[in-house]
Amino acid sequence: MNEFKNKKALLVDTNFSAIPIYEYLVSLGMTVYVIGRNPDDFMAKSIQNYIQIDYSDLNVLKQTISELNIDYVIPGCNDYSYEICSHLTGESYLINVDDFETTSTLLNKSKFRHFALLHQLPVPQIFTLETVNQADCSLIVKPVDAFSGKGITQIAIPDFSSIQTAIETAKFYSRNGEVIIEEFVEGQLYSHSAFLTDQKINQDFIVEEYGSANPFVVDTSFVKTDFPIHLLQQVRQSIEKIAQLLNLKDGLIHTQFICSEQKIWLIEITRRCPGDLYSQLIELSTRYPYAANYAMSFIGQPLKTESSNNQTKSIIRHTITQQKTGVFYNLSFQQPLNIARYISIATTGDLLKPSPNGRVGILFAEVNSEEQKMSLTNAFLERNVYQVNFIASTETTA
Repeated sequence: MNEFKNKKALLVDTNFSAIPIYEYLVSLGMTVYVIGRNPDDFMAKSIQNYIQIDYSDLNVLKQTISELNIDYVIPGCNDYSYEICSHLTGESYLINVDDFETTSTLLNKSKFRHFALLHQLPVPQIFTLETVNQADCSLIVKPVDAFSGKGITQIAIPDFSSIQTAIETAKFYSRNGEVIIEEFVEGQLYSHSAFLTDQKINQDFIVEEYGSANPFVVDTSFVKTDFPIHLLQQVRQSIEKIAQLLNLKDGLIHTQFICSEQKIWLIEITRRCPGDLYSQLIELSTRYPYAANYAMSFIGQPLKTESSNNQTKSIIRHTITQQKTGVFYNLSFQQPLNIARYISIATTGDLLKPSPNGRVGILFAEVNSEEQKMSLTNAFLERNVYQVNFIASTETTA
């Protein structure tokens, strides 16, 4: 008998990145509702059980859960979704979501930096307005609670005026008007996606990441199977230490970090499913059931462990974006691609904004060798693979 056949789930997200989670829950026989305030989001337009509610209103969210007699609540693919769910801990319908204090420690960049420094975890050096004049390095100023590269400024040669301008920009994008000033760390950006069981890593993946349209927004990435073991050990030890110190629940923990040849720096940590169909990059590359395992922890099921670390396909994920504003017309490709999957986000006539606020689609390209992978990655970074075309006279500078 299917134990989930008569169950109801509420997925707290309507963005396209949450579709694989939705589809897995439906495959179990559940009735799945999605909730969000934007009726133009992909799942809001395409799914019958869409509830148009601003889920940041906790009282309304709780009332909706009660009225629908929801059995399981699952966070989606944005930090705010997980944060809101963390306010619901202790309820029977919420499983394996960390409490709000723990969630805030991870999501709030300032709180996480102080937590990390207290416990000797590798993070960039932080500065205050009082100590920033002592900085002998490039700086980066960020909102403590924003995402997708919004409100971030890098300052190569810090001075009072540039720092003040960067702070005002960051405050504008922060819900709480709070910012963090820290050392700008040089190195390669990676993500580490791991599934925890009893605060130990059950399965993990390293993904190499790049930004082309916006230096603070990842748009090109691939699974890194030959990541140096001594650096991987540093990452794993840090994540398991965090899991134990914070008594983290079972499930996904996703980390962005920068590394040099011998050292890593933890940049951001979250417990929600990453966006831009990151789950599909892992699944297409390795066949590991990423979206299913993300959902499993929230419905009280053990992880699906049948998997191999051996990569089955070499896949590059690229988010098609642009650096200008205009009314989208079409894409013209400048070289042939072996497209494994393409998810269209924009349609002809849509007003597109610059990255990170506008996306045309998500492209997964398959390559046959390491040389092809690096050649195509470089072409994406140089923005030579395609051209985003706008309807005449609608294009404007960002």
